[in-house]
Order: sequence, then structure tokens, then C-alpha cells
Amino acid sequence: LARAPMSLGDQVDSSGCCRSTTMVGATCRTNGCADDVGKVKDLVFAFDGGRIAFLILDTPKHGSKLRAVPYGLCRFTSAGDGVISGDAATLENAATFNDKEWPDFSEKKRQESIIEHFSAKVDTRPSSFVNMM
Repeated sequence: LARAPMSLGDQVDSSGCCRSTTMVGATCRTNGCADDVGKVKDLVFAFDGGRIAFLILDTPKHGSKLRAVPYGLCRFTSAGDGVISGDAATLENAATFNDKEWPDFSEKKRQESIIEHFSAKVDTRPSSFVNMM
């Protein structure tokens, strides 16, 4: 299972852990693009030891919709900014939802659809999701 590389400097403790509030609110961009594409609104955890499955991005430039991104495609810089592997068009064309009507992320088809959309080259599914399939 791939994990997003972290380099948040003082935000990461000696065990390699950091608080979720360090990521929530972080500004994100895509590879090769200096423009912000949104902010981390929330995190979706799997129940197999609390692994992060998806980052939820608030994307105001694209109609203030929320989008789920596989966590394995994200990394954080020492400044605390998020970088998403892929291009802005892929993110813009990802399925959206609003803050009042969240999808059920435990649904196998939803997980597969998100991962497939981002053409994840690594298995970004937490093991509990894999076991549910």
C-alpha cells in the first residue's frame, strides 16, 4: 500500500505522525502547476488502523464542489502545501459532491471509481477496502 510522502518539517513528530489539522486547510496544487486547485476540507479514514484513504478537496475555482482524491497520490511540502500527482484537468473532471450530501465511501464501486478516475498506478486502497472487495 502506497502512502503519501510527508515532509511537514516541525509538524511531524519523531514517530513520523502529524495531526490531521496540519493537513486540513492545506492549499493544494497539481504536479507542474503553480496555481492552487483547492484546500483540504477533510480526510476519509479506513477502519484498519486509521489509514487515510482519501483527501477531500474543496475546489472553489471549479464551482465550490468537493472532490475525493486517493491519499496515495498526494504529498505535502515542508511549507505544508499539498501536491497532487496528476494534472488539473483530471482533478477538474473528478466526480463532485456537496458538503450537505456526502457519498458513502465504504461502497466498493465508489472507491474503485475514484481510483480509476485518477488512474492510480499504485494500490491506494487501505487494506480494509481491499478486503471488502
